[in-house]
Amino acid sequence: MIHSSRTLRAGLSLAVGGLLVALALPVGVAALDLPPAQPGRYVYDLAGVFSPPTIDRAQATIAAIKDRTGAEIAVVSWPSGQGTISPQEALADGRTIIDTWGVGRRDVNDGLVILFDMDASLSYGQKHGQVTLATGGGFRDLYLTDGEAKAIVDEAMVPSAKIGDLDGALSAALARIDAAVVSGGNPAHAQTTALLLAAGLVAGAGGGALLAFFLFTWWRRGRDAEIPLIDDSVLLPAPPPGLTPALATVLRKDAIDTDAFTSALVDLGHRGLIVFRQKESDRKKLDFVVPPVPLDDPGAVDARRRPLGDAETALIGAVRTRAGASGDGVVSSDELRKGAGAKLYASFRKGLGKAAKASPWFRDDPTRLTGLWQAVGIVALVVAGVAAVVGAGEQGVAGDPGLRPHAEPLAIGCGLVAIAAVVMLVCSRFLAARTAEGGQVLAMALAYRNTLRHVIADAPGVEAAVANAQPRLPWIGTPDELAVWATALGLRKEIDDLFKRSLD
Repeated sequence: MIHSSRTLRAGLSLAVGGLLVALALPVGVAALDLPPAQPGRYVYDLAGVFSPPTIDRAQATIAAIKDRTGAEIAVVSWPSGQGTISPQEALADGRTIIDTWGVGRRDVNDGLVILFDMDASLSYGQKHGQVTLATGGGFRDLYLTDGEAKAIVDEAMVPSAKIGDLDGALSAALARIDAAVVSGGNPAHAQTTALLLAAGLVAGAGGGALLAFFLFTWWRRGRDAEIPLIDDSVLLPAPPPGLTPALATVLRKDAIDTDAFTSALVDLGHRGLIVFRQKESDRKKLDFVVPPVPLDDPGAVDARRRPLGDAETALIGAVRTRAGASGDGVVSSDELRKGAGAKLYASFRKGLGKAAKASPWFRDDPTRLTGLWQAVGIVALVVAGVAAVVGAGEQGVAGDPGLRPHAEPLAIGCGLVAIAAVVMLVCSRFLAARTAEGGQVLAMALAYRNTLRHVIADAPGVEAAVANAQPRLPWIGTPDELAVWATALGLRKEIDDLFKRSLD
């Protein structure tokens, strides 16, 4: 039942009480000074906006609802005295009425207030304000969700209220509410709950299946062969046939990234096919300069005797094309920063992936397999997010977002899909699996790296480092060769420090 009245400021002095209410309640709520609620009375037309027949019909409808369900409903028209009223303020006023009058059974909280919060234009004979439905938690669970309440306000009440027909707005709202508030709960909720449960189970099963298929793909195609332990005293006259510095970088990192691109560029520079020119104004900027003919210094001539990889061949061809378009044989640093560099990298990455697959060291193209699963992960994450927002979320009467009642299974299912998507995005890079032969070559490359690290650390300069390397790595015969393979094997900091020592 609706309990006896207690005003918001009862028992408080005007000064202290006004301050406490202003601090505790939103603007618009502090002004409510409600009259006592009367047993058996459900319509309080305090603003005088309803006709007597409408009030009588509303009384009868609400009484019938209370008799069959026990739920309590109060209709209130309130003269706010404010110039304007926001939807949030109207909803806050409605909830204050629920709390003040105790609308709804205490143990069920199944109360509803239909509020016509009228602004100060009433004094001029106009009818302006906000209409809202304020519900208790039990009423939302059993009869009207926030989204359903918003639909009644937007579809049944607002169109009539806009033309000044507040009787029609109240009658239309009560007709929708009367159909929803029946014994056992809103009939539409059972179907919606079943659909949400089914959707949650499907989403959860789909997320689990997607994750299981990803793990199965990794187990079948993504597991790296074991890397044998090879001492760094192993001597080889040259790298394995076909192993370019860029492919050595991919083998070491199990992925194609900008380090492989850098290794390829340094290799091209070592061969005298491209020159890197520093800007005088900014030492961090480099232009790519393509000489009319390859450089003829002994180191470059010797390096060109080693076969050039397919990806590197395509890269120097692309650089030459861009440099030729400028007319001066230069791809400027500004051009590289504005997109040319990204295009060169993307094309090279694709070509290097094909070269890796064609080699005996990888089971698949590192870019194709990882790219496929990254795309699947992104799509799954987007779908899970959209499904959670559309299926599990809803807007309240004042436009505030919330969770649809009984939508927990769908939210959990979408969460499982999102977790599976994140796992795929993070772990997809590990699908670029090395073969057993690739594992052996990587072991040798790591041994080379250990040797180079010791050689570089002990050398006072570049020439000394090359001389120290030759007994173990005779294929490193020039400073450029040392720089190329040090970069490919992840010793960029060490080689930078070595060059600095040489300059000193």
